[in-house]
Amino acid sequence: MATALDGYSGMFPVTSGVVESENANSWHWFLEGLKQAIRMPEGLVLASDRQKGLEETTPKVYPMVDHRRCMRHQAISWRLFEKALWTAARSFTTRGYLSSLEEIKKASPDAYAYVTDPEAGLWRRSSFGTTSKCHYNANNLSRIS
Repeated sequence: MATALDGYSGMFPVTSGVVESENANSWHWFLEGLKQAIRMPEGLVLASDRQKGLEETTPKVYPMVDHRRCMRHQAISWRLFEKALWTAARSFTTRGYLSSLEEIKKASPDAYAYVTDPEAGLWRRSSFGTTSKCHYNANNLSRIS
Protein backbone atom coordinates (compact mmCIF):
# COMPACT_ATOMS: atom_id res chain seq x y z
CA MET A 1 0.00 0.00 0.00
CA ALA A 2 1.15 3.52 -0.71
CA THR A 3 -0.01 6.36 1.53
CA ALA A 4 0.48 10.11 1.27
CA LEU A 5 0.13 13.21 3.41
CA ASP A 6 -2.55 15.79 2.77
CA GLY A 7 -2.23 19.53 3.44
CA TYR A 8 -3.10 18.99 7.11
CA SER A 9 -0.44 16.26 7.61
CA GLY A 10 -3.11 13.58 7.61
CA MET A 11 -2.30 10.27 5.95
CA PHE A 12 -4.50 8.81 3.24
CA PRO A 13 -4.19 5.75 0.99
CA VAL A 14 -3.02 6.37 -2.59
CA THR A 15 -3.07 2.83 -3.93
CA SER A 16 -2.74 -0.77 -2.91
CA GLY A 17 -2.07 -4.06 -4.61
CA VAL A 18 -2.37 -7.77 -3.99
CA VAL A 19 0.57 -9.90 -5.07
CA GLU A 20 1.67 -13.52 -4.77
CA SER A 21 4.58 -12.65 -2.44
CA GLU A 22 6.84 -9.82 -1.38
CA ASN A 23 9.73 -10.01 -3.79
CA ALA A 24 11.60 -7.79 -6.22
CA ASN A 25 9.26 -8.57 -9.14
CA SER A 26 6.13 -7.77 -7.15
CA TRP A 27 7.58 -4.54 -5.81
CA HIS A 28 8.75 -3.53 -9.28
CA TRP A 29 5.23 -4.05 -10.63
CA PHE A 30 3.72 -2.04 -7.75
CA LEU A 31 6.20 0.83 -8.01
CA GLU A 32 5.83 1.05 -11.80
CA GLY A 33 2.05 1.32 -11.35
CA LEU A 34 2.52 3.99 -8.68
CA LYS A 35 4.88 5.91 -10.96
CA GLN A 36 2.41 5.74 -13.82
CA ALA A 37 -0.32 7.09 -11.53
CA ILE A 38 1.54 9.90 -9.74
CA ARG A 39 4.59 10.41 -11.99
CA MET A 40 7.64 11.74 -10.11
CA PRO A 41 6.63 14.93 -8.28
CA GLU A 42 9.37 17.15 -6.88
CA GLY A 43 10.02 16.39 -3.23
CA LEU A 44 8.65 12.84 -3.39
CA VAL A 45 9.73 10.69 -0.44
CA LEU A 46 9.39 6.92 -0.25
CA ALA A 47 9.63 5.46 3.24
CA SER A 48 9.73 1.69 3.59
CA ASP A 49 10.06 -0.94 6.25
CA ARG A 50 12.76 -2.93 4.46
CA GLN A 51 10.40 -5.36 2.74
CA LYS A 52 11.98 -8.12 0.69
CA GLY A 53 12.86 -6.81 -2.75
CA LEU A 54 11.78 -3.24 -2.08
CA GLU A 55 15.21 -1.82 -1.24
CA GLU A 56 16.74 -3.12 -4.46
CA THR A 57 13.77 -2.13 -6.63
CA THR A 58 13.04 1.39 -5.40
CA PRO A 59 16.25 3.00 -6.76
CA LYS A 60 15.62 1.40 -10.14
CA VAL A 61 12.08 2.77 -10.51
CA TYR A 62 12.55 6.00 -8.51
CA PRO A 63 16.27 6.82 -8.76
CA MET A 64 15.96 10.49 -7.82
CA VAL A 65 13.63 10.33 -4.80
CA ASP A 66 14.49 10.50 -1.13
CA HIS A 67 14.22 6.87 0.04
CA ARG A 68 13.86 6.62 3.80
CA ARG A 69 13.60 3.76 6.23
CA CYS A 70 10.74 3.66 8.67
CA MET A 71 11.98 4.51 12.16
CA ARG A 72 9.25 2.41 13.78
CA HIS A 73 10.71 -0.67 12.13
CA GLN A 74 14.26 0.34 13.03
CA ALA A 75 13.24 0.73 16.69
CA ILE A 76 11.75 -2.78 16.78
CA SER A 77 15.21 -4.18 16.06
CA TRP A 78 16.74 -2.22 18.93
CA ARG A 79 14.13 -2.34 21.75
CA LEU A 80 16.78 -1.83 24.43
CA PHE A 81 17.69 1.55 22.93
CA GLU A 82 14.29 2.56 21.57
CA LYS A 83 13.97 5.85 23.50
CA ALA A 84 17.47 7.02 22.50
CA LEU A 85 16.84 6.04 18.87
CA TRP A 86 13.55 7.96 18.70
CA THR A 87 15.23 11.02 20.21
CA ALA A 88 18.06 10.75 17.68
CA ALA A 89 15.65 10.19 14.79
CA ARG A 90 13.57 13.26 15.69
CA SER A 91 16.55 15.60 15.94
CA PHE A 92 16.86 18.07 13.08
CA THR A 93 20.59 18.63 13.68
CA THR A 94 23.58 16.31 13.44
CA ARG A 95 24.77 17.52 16.84
CA GLY A 96 21.44 16.62 18.46
CA TYR A 97 21.44 13.27 16.67
CA LEU A 98 24.94 12.34 17.87
CA SER A 99 24.35 13.49 21.46
CA SER A 100 21.19 11.37 21.61
CA LEU A 101 23.25 8.31 20.70
CA GLU A 102 25.78 8.69 23.54
CA GLU A 103 23.76 6.27 25.72
CA ILE A 104 23.94 3.65 22.99
CA LYS A 105 27.64 4.30 22.37
CA LYS A 106 28.44 3.62 26.05
CA ALA A 107 26.21 0.56 26.36
CA SER A 108 26.95 -1.16 23.06
CA PRO A 109 29.67 -0.09 20.62
CA ASP A 110 28.30 -2.62 18.09
CA ALA A 111 24.81 -1.12 18.18
CA TYR A 112 26.29 2.39 17.90
CA ALA A 113 28.39 1.36 14.91
CA TYR A 114 25.30 -0.05 13.19
CA VAL A 115 22.99 2.93 13.72
CA THR A 116 25.65 5.44 12.68
CA ASP A 117 26.68 3.49 9.58
CA PRO A 118 25.49 5.29 6.42
CA GLU A 119 24.38 1.89 5.07
CA ALA A 120 21.81 1.67 7.91
CA GLY A 121 19.64 3.87 5.75
CA LEU A 122 17.99 7.25 5.90
CA TRP A 123 15.88 7.26 9.08
CA ARG A 124 17.06 10.35 10.96
CA ARG A 125 15.74 13.85 10.28
CA SER A 126 19.19 15.40 10.53
CA SER A 127 20.13 13.63 7.29
CA PHE A 128 16.95 14.27 5.31
CA GLY A 129 17.30 16.27 2.11
CA THR A 130 15.89 19.76 1.78
CA THR A 131 13.81 19.30 -1.38
CA SER A 132 11.04 17.54 0.51
CA LYS A 133 9.46 19.38 3.39
CA CYS A 134 8.20 16.13 4.93
CA HIS A 135 9.77 15.39 8.31
CA TYR A 136 7.96 12.11 8.94
CA ASN A 137 10.18 9.16 9.72
CA ALA A 138 7.50 6.48 9.95
CA ASN A 139 5.67 5.05 6.98
CA ASN A 140 2.27 4.17 8.30
CA LEU A 141 -0.44 5.12 10.75
CA SER A 142 0.75 2.84 13.53
CA ARG A 143 3.18 5.40 14.91
CA ILE A 144 3.72 8.83 13.45
CA SER A 145 6.62 10.79 14.86
